[in-house]
Amino acid sequence: MVGPFGGITAATLLQAILQHPDLLGDPLSLTVNYAGALVAGPFTVQATLVRTNRSTQHWTLSILQADAEGAQVVTTTATAVTAVRRETWSAGDVPMPGVPQPEDLPAIPRALVRSGSAAMRCGP
Repeated sequence: MVGPFGGITAATLLQAILQHPDLLGDPLSLTVNYAGALVAGPFTVQATLVRTNRSTQHWTLSILQADAEGAQVVTTTATAVTAVRRETWSAGDVPMPGVPQPEDLPAIPRALVRSGSAAMRCGP
């Protein structure tokens, strides 16, 4: 049987954080390490809060599942960062100025162009 794809596994890990009572803020990053395949059957997700700062949290996550002998083995590990999004300054992008189309500009004589395979044009 084919197990769950990586996205489902990552979403399961993220849900462990989102449902944790100590969660602070929103997820900013999630890095997942697939150590082994999940198989059909029960598994355990461990979400450990490593550190909480004024506005960020660092988490480690693991998925454990019983192997053929019944011992719990790690199939997946992850790290995540969450943070409270604070109001901050912002700057909008400056819109691109209007420019003429290349065909509306005079062509540079081919003798001045390094490659004969390109046409160059010069604006005002």
